[in-house]
Amino acid sequence: MKSSKATITIFSALASVILLTSCGTKAADNKTTQSNTSDNKVTMTHDQLRSRENTMGTLWYQKSDEAKALYLQGYNVATNRLKELLQKPTDKPYSIVLDLDETVLDNSPYQAQNVKDGTAFNPKNWDAWVQKASAKAVPGAKEFLQYAHQNGVQIYYISDRAANQVDATIKNLEKKVFLYKGKII
Repeated sequence: MKSSKATITIFSALASVILLTSCGTKAADNKTTQSNTSDNKVTMTHDQLRSRENTMGTLWYQKSDEAKALYLQGYNVATNRLKELLQKPTDKPYSIVLDLDETVLDNSPYQAQNVKDGTAFNPKNWDAWVQKASAKAVPGAKEFLQYAHQNGVQIYYISDRAANQVDATIKNLEKKVFLYKGKII
């Protein structure tokens, strides 16, 4: 009985060694095949890589109901808070200071064009986008800013846009957001 247990144990060990070594050989063969077939390398410029990395973010930003809901939620909260503040008398007018890009103006069409062209942000193509003055308002911004303006609130926009882009930015605000009554800082 002992010899049959020993035979089974030896047989099991031998079978395990054979199976393990055959798997190892197969994997080595696959690695060789893979390295032989990967001679066709894809190369990209830095801008093409950045553009590719922006694809999913840009699509999410443009298509996501969640993004739209978050903008609306933020501007609804701001409107409610402003309504509360306007109930309190004050000697000085209230003011709102807010960022311009992606807070008021949606520049995702610019990002989408970069993705399509395989390019990335650069001052030249950004200036061309700004000069078009075609950015739409993000969800909720137009209504909030109109409400604030109608109630005598001073509006200040902060932007890192270049000085030569101010006129186009004002034109954009007048066309797509509301009649511009504010100051760009």
